[in-house]
Amino acid sequence: MASLVRSAHVRYPLALVALVVGVVLLRGVANAAVSSVVDSGVPAWLPAFGTIGQTVSVYLLALNIALIVGVPAAAYLLGYRHGRRVD
Repeated sequence: MASLVRSAHVRYPLALVALVVGVVLLRGVANAAVSSVVDSGVPAWLPAFGTIGQTVSVYLLALNIALIVGVPAAAYLLGYRHGRRVD
């Protein structure tokens, strides 16, 4: 199994799967954080933007932009590296 994971033919697709699973987990954590903020208010250390709803909207917008730009860029780079690798 260890030699299989070291193989480039498996490593890059596994990294892509890990990326997608990480995004799903990140969205779950974000949803849990939103419900926590709505229930108890914004923590003092977290910059607030107007009301609680505006603050949640700003942070979710930033997360969505990062996911929309970051995930395809990471998938492209993983695919590019996988395609360029010569064994």
